[in-house]
Amino acid sequence: METIFQNEFFTQIILPFLLVFALFYAILAKTGVLHPQNQQNKGVDVLVALAIALIFVGVPAATGFTLKLMPILSVLIVIAFSIILLLAFTGVWSESSQGGKGEGIKVGISIALGIAFFVAILWAAGVFEKIHGVSKDAISNFAQWGILIILIIVAIIAVVQPGRPGQQEEKKGESSS
Repeated sequence: METIFQNEFFTQIILPFLLVFALFYAILAKTGVLHPQNQQNKGVDVLVALAIALIFVGVPAATGFTLKLMPILSVLIVIAFSIILLLAFTGVWSESSQGGKGEGIKVGISIALGIAFFVAILWAAGVFEKIHGVSKDAISNFAQWGILIILIIVAIIAVVQPGRPGQQEEKKGESSS
């Protein structure tokens, strides 16, 4: 049985209309192109975005192109946000460098996360299963060993990496006071 999300009217008309309307309204509201001298008039933005979205939905070639492009863009956006979240959670991507890890550990974590994320993308895309002679058990075993090796490397880097030169001088200055 077909759900509303699988209905052709929903996927061919409603979703592209909402996408184009939201994008154009956001762009018009943010840039203020239609507002002389910082006067906010949301009604004009809504009407222009509505007209552009209706025209867009009326042209099947534009809608078809967008429908083919959106799954790829969605996957790329999810990948980009995942990388940003991983870097933010590990402290590699932070606003302030005070109290953060040294540059060597940041590079090490970034490389390890990049390799792990690349392998995860290949696994999610089913690339490993298409290679002959590689079973799911072998992939799982490979992933477990890979994670273990990456954790050991990161731990070694964290232990060996000295603090920033400024931190040692600050600590010496604080202890003498």
